[in-house]
Amino acid sequence: MKLRCPCCYGEFEIEAALNLDAARSAMLVALRLPASIAAPLASYIGLFRPRKRTLAFDKMERLYQELLPMLAEEYVLRDGVRRACSLKQWGEALQAVLHARQEGTLTTPLESHGYLLTIAARIAEREGAKAERDSARKTAAQTGAEKLAFLERMSRIAGDVELGLITAEKAEEQRRIVRQEYGQ
Repeated sequence: MKLRCPCCYGEFEIEAALNLDAARSAMLVALRLPASIAAPLASYIGLFRPRKRTLAFDKMERLYQELLPMLAEEYVLRDGVRRACSLKQWGEALQAVLHARQEGTLTTPLESHGYLLTIAARIAEREGAKAERDSARKTAAQTGAEKLAFLERMSRIAGDVELGLITAEKAEEQRRIVRQEYGQ
């Protein structure tokens, strides 16, 4: 049975692939990848192929192994900073690199994952900042609603005292309970 390499499109016998330790390891690493990014990742790995040569299986395996921990744990590590990076974000980063190659703004063969990691880190940072802004807005809205509820309950207690529905002592007890509930 003949196989076609997803990186260099060269044909080879499956027996040859299984007989090479590096090829076997590279294939096993590739099989552990999430299906949603396996195809763009295989195309990306092809960007490391030297001109007029095929990509060596041991290099292919090393390239996969360098990315696999980050993909599996869904983070990106760039310039010593670790950021959460979902598989969707990794897919966006891979597509951006492949698009840059199609546009002619990326020179191949690539020497390292630096360009991909930079793009993935930017995407992760952008999404992280958006999540922080959304969280801050939500917290501010909750804080405002809590303050309003606190003031409303305190006002209701004061109104009950004015109307003679409760005594001043009972009102003070209710105020203490309300303050405890709202952490004041």
